[in-house]
This record gives sequence, structure tokens and C-alpha cells, in this order.
Amino acid sequence: MRFEKPQGTPGALGELDYNDQTWDKPWNQYRGQATSVERMPSYILEPASPPIPLAYGEYLPQEEVKLTDALSGRPLDLETFLQRRIFSDGLLVAHRGKVIYENYFNGYALSDQHLIHSCTKTLTTMQVGLAITDGLVDPSQPVWKYIDELSGIPAWRQVTVQHLLDMATGVESDEHYDNPESMYFTYADAVGYWGPGAGSPTGALDFVTTELVKQDCEPGTKFNYASYNTNLLPLILERVYNQPSAALYETNLFQKSGPESLAFLNADPQGVPIVEGHLNLTLRDFYRWGSIVHNGGKNLTGATVIPADLVEDWSKDSPERRAAFARSDYAGLFPGGQYHNQLWVPDSHKGITAMLGIYGQFCYSDRSRDLLIVGLSSYPDMAPTLMTAHMRELWRAISEAVD
Repeated sequence: MRFEKPQGTPGALGELDYNDQTWDKPWNQYRGQATSVERMPSYILEPASPPIPLAYGEYLPQEEVKLTDALSGRPLDLETFLQRRIFSDGLLVAHRGKVIYENYFNGYALSDQHLIHSCTKTLTTMQVGLAITDGLVDPSQPVWKYIDELSGIPAWRQVTVQHLLDMATGVESDEHYDNPESMYFTYADAVGYWGPGAGSPTGALDFVTTELVKQDCEPGTKFNYASYNTNLLPLILERVYNQPSAALYETNLFQKSGPESLAFLNADPQGVPIVEGHLNLTLRDFYRWGSIVHNGGKNLTGATVIPADLVEDWSKDSPERRAAFARSDYAGLFPGGQYHNQLWVPDSHKGITAMLGIYGQFCYSDRSRDLLIVGLSSYPDMAPTLMTAHMRELWRAISEAVD
């Protein structure tokens, strides 16, 4: 692992109105999703050995994927749906351990690293599970016992590590991408989302200790999606292991997934890894890492990366978590679903889980079908309802096609 300062956006692109502040405009998305190392300091995670080869099966017949356009109610073929409704940069489908579809769009190549946004949360949280297994983290303990900077903030007094993992802290926050007054934009500036920030707060921890200081409800009673809190997890890891959390991600997770390319993990101005959304992976390496959850803690060779009981717990049904989810603004996204350990659980009874990221990133796992669908996209907006509806339609259609 090595750490690199931002490379900077090539000056010539300024003539095309491409810079640190405009990289995520719809017309700039293609380049922006692949070049976060220009804007933010980054940990470079390196493979340790030859990659685990992917197994390929009989190719998925595209005509069997029956898709319906939510806008018109008309049928659409797979590639039109991907390019014009999902704005896909790449899609990989694996069934029964074999890749049955892999394709790239929008000028992307299989060797390009792409921001996976909030899917980062799930992949890196695996290390917290290892810390719990190692006896270094007790999920029932208050977060402030690991991060002393929170000890003087009353709203955090009763918030446990498990509350943090389940996004049920009870701390007042809002994350609304369609509202310019949302604290999300203050946060994004603080961590360098649009290049070096010029204001205050500065960095992930400073944001939490200055902005997330009021209690909204009792911890554990309501799911409230707050990416900001996820960045506390690498700080916990660094303090209990006494080493950089990015090194842990590289050695214990990324390298053991059998990657073929470098990964980039962006950091804030203080060097805190922004694990709420700033891991950059190739599509194939996203599949390799995501398959660890799908395969019960094992990589594609069958070697154990994280204990099976950790993975089983992630998708286990919990009436308390379902109730907390039902009280949230996201109840309609996955009716009857829940959120646990930084993972969406649309249907615990069928073993269906999902990693989701803004602009259309996803890793959809259906363990009952042994189906894994991994996608990278450059959707023109962060997280509109229509995008999510089309993602769900894609998962449904592919699921029915492989039955």
C-alpha cells in the first residue's frame, strides 16, 4: 500500500468546462467516475499475487431478459435498457459461480477503475467484522469508547458500534442529494468531494463532531441513512489495531479477494479513508470482493476471508431492524426490508442483499438462486427514484431469465 497526493485535473480540460467542481455534471460523468485520484488524496491498494481467474459459463441469452421501461410501459432489449435507462458503464452477471454476462459501455474498458460510491461501505465493513472476531471491537460498546472525540457530545453517549453499523444512531442528520440545503453538501466539501475544500469543517471527523451533535430519537429505533457516520469505522480500526486501516483493507480483504488490478481508496485532507463511498475498483475486482459476502465469507477459490457466521448474521431476519427500517424515509424502497452492518437486506427470507451507490452502482446478491449481479454506472443524477426503479427491474428480469 502507498499513499499519494491528488494528481490534479489536467489544465487543458478546463477549456471543456471539466474541473474539480464540474466532474459529476451529467456531461462529464464518464471521466469523473474514473478519476477521483485527481481530486482527492488516495491509498493505492495493490494485489499480492496472480489474480484468481474468473470461471465463465454459458452466455446469458439477452432475448430472455424481459425488461419493461418504467417511463413508457414498453418492452426494451437489455443493451438499450442498460445504456439508456441505467446509464451503465459495465455489468457483470454470475450464476452458480460462473460469469454468464460481462459487458462495458460508455467508453469504459475492463481495466478501468470506477468509483463504487456507497458499495464501499459494505466491502470495507468486513474488516470491522474481523476486528470483532479478533476481540478488539465489542459492537455493544459505545462508539465514544473507541473515538474519544465523541465522548463530550451528549447525542453520542448511548450510541453503540452496532447502532453505527446499522445506521440507527438516533443522531439527527439529513442526506438529501436533491436539496442544496442538505448537510450532505457541507460534508462533501469537507472531505474534498469537489477537490480541496475551502471552508469549515475540514475532514470526516471534524464534520461529525461539529455537525452531528443533536439527538433525533433513541438509538436503534429508526434507520437513518447517514454516510457521514460510516467514516468513523476506519478510525475505530486504526485505534484498536494501531495501524492504518487502509493497510488492513489491503491485506485482509482486497488481496484475499484475488484482484487483478490496483484499487484506489480516496481519503479526506487528514488522510482518513472515506469508506462511505470512495473505493475505486474495476468491474471484475468489484465482483471478486463482493462475492465474499455472496459466498458466505469465501473468495472465488473457496478460501475463507471472513468467518461464515459473520455473513450469515448480515442477512438474518430481525423484527427490530425491520421495524427501524419501516420508520425511516426508505421504507418504500424495500418494503419489509432492513439494513444491517452497512448492507441493504431487501428480503432476508430469500437471502437477498444489495450494496447500493449513488449514480447507479450496485452489487445484488440472491443466494437462493446463487445469482450475483454487479453494475457500474454514470447516471446523470445521484439517486432519483426512477434510477432505483430501473435497477430493481433489471434485477427482476435477470433473476427470471436464469430460473
